[in-house]
Amino acid sequence: MLGILGEPTVAAFASLSKDGRRHTFRRCLVEDEPIEFDGIFEWQCCRAVYTFRLFMEHLNGDEAAQQLIQEARCVFYEENTFVMSSNWLNQFLNNKLGNGEKPASVESLVRHITVQVDRRYCNATNLASSLLDLFRMTNPERISLEILDRGVPDGRDFATQETIKRISCVVQDLIDYFGRRLTVSKVTFSDDDFKDGLATYPADFCDIKSYWNLPTKRTREKALKGQVSFEELMQIQIEEWTDQSFDPYPLNAVDDLRS
Repeated sequence: MLGILGEPTVAAFASLSKDGRRHTFRRCLVEDEPIEFDGIFEWQCCRAVYTFRLFMEHLNGDEAAQQLIQEARCVFYEENTFVMSSNWLNQFLNNKLGNGEKPASVESLVRHITVQVDRRYCNATNLASSLLDLFRMTNPERISLEILDRGVPDGRDFATQETIKRISCVVQDLIDYFGRRLTVSKVTFSDDDFKDGLATYPADFCDIKSYWNLPTKRTREKALKGQVSFEELMQIQIEEWTDQSFDPYPLNAVDDLRS
């Protein structure tokens, strides 16, 4: 481990400036590519996670060592980008990686996260509720929400339409809450890749956040004449879905998560 830290002793490493220690932690704990969290396999095989656990194994005991672990933990969560299916989001935010006596919460540290809505791995009735934990995040710089499916890039296929309908209310609230920090995309896979459970090589990628824009007066007038584009049609459709009297997730769920 000392070889990784580049110092002869832990005490020598601890005596470096905070910026110097952060530079070393960044070199050891920050991946060039997004880190995929699936609860078990990818997390355990990630080089940065392995290195962090090595630090935890050797940096234990006194208060100074605990401080180093917390510094390493901050670098790991703040400077990596994490990718996961929405059904793993809660477990990721509740993860015990690097817990000390008073560790900063994961939701306060993570800056970049991609959450994938994938009906293959999430029960249809839980698609919306699986996204609620995003409201726990307090300092994100970018949240990327991706709808994974077959069909066509703009999401006019039936399966994607059904997914959008189920999550339209919570996505609207996420957009209202995070604004420009949130992106919403449709990621399209070939039939074979989707059937085989692959999510590595998207066939196409389409920004669909504008579907949640309120339709303009001009758009409504065009709709009466059947002259709207698909994007404008989606704006009208999502407005209807989000204005319905029922909500796909509990009434006070968002307020409870924010409190």
